[in-house]
Amino acid sequence: LLFNNWFKLLIIGLIVFLIFLPQLLYWKYATGKFLFYSYGNEGFFFSRPQIINGFFSYRKGWLVYTPIMIFAIIGLPMLFFKAKEFFYPIIIYFGINIFIIFSWWSWWYGGGFGARPLIESYVFLSVPLAVFIDYIFRQIKPVKYLAGILIFLLLSLNLFQTWQYRRTIIHWDSMTKEAYWAVFGKQHFPENYSKLIKSPDYENAIKGYPETNNQ
Repeated sequence: LLFNNWFKLLIIGLIVFLIFLPQLLYWKYATGKFLFYSYGNEGFFFSRPQIINGFFSYRKGWLVYTPIMIFAIIGLPMLFFKAKEFFYPIIIYFGINIFIIFSWWSWWYGGGFGARPLIESYVFLSVPLAVFIDYIFRQIKPVKYLAGILIFLLLSLNLFQTWQYRRTIIHWDSMTKEAYWAVFGKQHFPENYSKLIKSPDYENAIKGYPETNNQ
């Protein structure tokens, strides 16, 4: 496929280069180099990826704040039997992507809602998610109805938590287990909110010693 479409790939590569060219020229103008690492002493720690925290931490856990994606993960092995041509590319991409993203020193990625660096992955994860949903809605009616209700509830939770985040009821980087359950389903701050949240240890994290507890 790639060999037969080499000219189209060449055009794509040229377009990508033209998109990045202004950035390269700016770096050259500002620093004297076409390629410049602008993150200073920030970097990756590939020997200590924080995958468990990235998935389940109350601070920014992907599946805590976007629980509907549990179905996409369940759909990954189902993809092997339903559409094998998609299985290997997606599973390889997903594994490498997760490893790289959660090897960054600030695995919670500053102020944001949930695991924001995984948003781009949804393009690929929509395929196993669709496989799972298709499988569920081919089952008997009680299963379909229960699954539909569960999907609705998980999506509603995600939207409500987004609303909480926009009002800082869910803190941008300092959530803990205690804080999460204190504000769960709430529209107002609890009285002892400031005592429930806990800021990340930025100083140690940037040195490669991030927190390892699931908060």
